[in-house]
Amino acid sequence: KKIRDVIIIGCGPAGASAAIQLRRMGFNPLVFEKDEIGGLALNANLIENYLGFPAGISGVKLCSLLKKQIINHNIDIRYEEIKTTEFDGKYFVASSNNGIFYSKYLIDATGTEPVIPGDIAIEEKVRGKVFYEIKNILNLKNKKIAVLGGGDAAFDYSLNLSGNNNVSIYNRSNNFRCLDLLFSRAENNKNISINKNYILKSIEGYKNKLKLNFIKERNKQETVYSDYVIIAFGRSPARDFKITNNRFFCIGDKINGNFRQISLCVGDGVKTAMSIYKSENE
Repeated sequence: KKIRDVIIIGCGPAGASAAIQLRRMGFNPLVFEKDEIGGLALNANLIENYLGFPAGISGVKLCSLLKKQIINHNIDIRYEEIKTTEFDGKYFVASSNNGIFYSKYLIDATGTEPVIPGDIAIEEKVRGKVFYEIKNILNLKNKKIAVLGGGDAAFDYSLNLSGNNNVSIYNRSNNFRCLDLLFSRAENNKNISINKNYILKSIEGYKNKLKLNFIKERNKQETVYSDYVIIAFGRSPARDFKITNNRFFCIGDKINGNFRQISLCVGDGVKTAMSIYKSENE
């Protein structure tokens, strides 16, 4: 069996930066990505606090550059999902549908998953028009889109989609948790409307549209029609690999709680790579 130096699961900013730094230090990491390079960053409308981009940069553009960087460093990346991981006493064992892989070190950079609400009844036939991220629908044009949520993601997604669509934000309460900056931009955007105290109870199909049934203040009911729905009710860490070992590292958004920033993920990745180098050379 072939033993790799390091296996990295996830190729968002944290996993990618760990891979690049490890490559620079002489390692040959094996990276697994079940979707696309860039992870959650692909959804971002405008990244303004990452150094080196004075005018900001879109998530799609940043991830495109990240992909080029991965290719330029000749990093071994496989587009498949790791189903199970374990430590056999000597090596880490990672299994996908295509095989079993072994490594001396394991880095979990799998990030977060969207919170799926359990109290909204969604008719089965319309589930294909209900999204929890927007990276796969950025090319939509002239559509009516309902975005549920009141945090940074809901507002950032709305701003990202508003260029070519009509977007309505529906927040469950009076209080918005997003940055004032994002709220102000949405408020001043002619293609975005902001609605508070709207609690969604169900989504069903109606002709070619989605029918959203809301409860408002004083139990007043209201029906809204849209082409697509985005649910942005927060995120939670991806599944736990349940490994405790000093050669296992969990990095990035998965462990950073609400501090979901690309710069923090990149720092995590580089620091972890340097820690592995130090361990190998002590």
